Amino acid sequence: SDTIRIPPAATTPTTPFRDDLLDFGFDYPEGWRAVSIERGTYRLLGPDADLAAEPVVTIKIVAKTDAQDTALKHLLNIHGRLVDELHAESTKLGPTKIAGEEAVFAIHSYVATDSRGKQGPFDHVQVVMEHGANIYLVSFVAPHDMFLKQIPLFKQILNSWRY
Repeated sequence: SDTIRIPPAATTPTTPFRDDLLDFGFDYPEGWRAVSIERGTYRLLGPDADLAAEPVVTIKIVAKTDAQDTALKHLLNIHGRLVDELHAESTKLGPTKIAGEEAVFAIHSYVATDSRGKQGPFDHVQVVMEHGANIYLVSFVAPHDMFLKQIPLFKQILNSWRY
C-alpha cells in the first residue's frame, strides 16, 4: 500500500471548544459544529455535514481502568478491530506528541461504504493520548480523496489540543 503523505496543518480561523469536567480543549475550524453524542463523546462536523456524512472527527474520552490501561493498549485494540472487521491495512504506526505529551497514532486504509451507500477506499487516523485519569481517543475518517484534502484541518485541531 502506498504511504499517505500528510501535508502541514491548516491555519484557518477557528472556534474554541472546552470540556472542563474532562479537562481538555481544542480549536476546530470556523463553520464546523461540535456535537455531543454522549458524555465524553463528541463529533466534529464540517459546515455542510450531518451525522451520516464524511469526513468525521470523533473524540472519545474514557477513564483509565488501571495502570496497565495505556494509550498503546487502546491503539492496538482499535488496530485489531479495524484489521479483523474491515481488513484494514496499517500504513503507519508510531509515537507523536500532542499538547507536549507523548501519544501514539496509526493510519489505516480500508474499503467501506460511505453515507450515500457507495463503496470505496477510506483512510482513518487514530490518535490516542493519556492524561491524568483519562484516555483520549481522537479519530479522523474520510473517503480517500476527501481525506487528503481535509487532513490539514485535523492536524490543526490536534495542534491546538490542550489540557
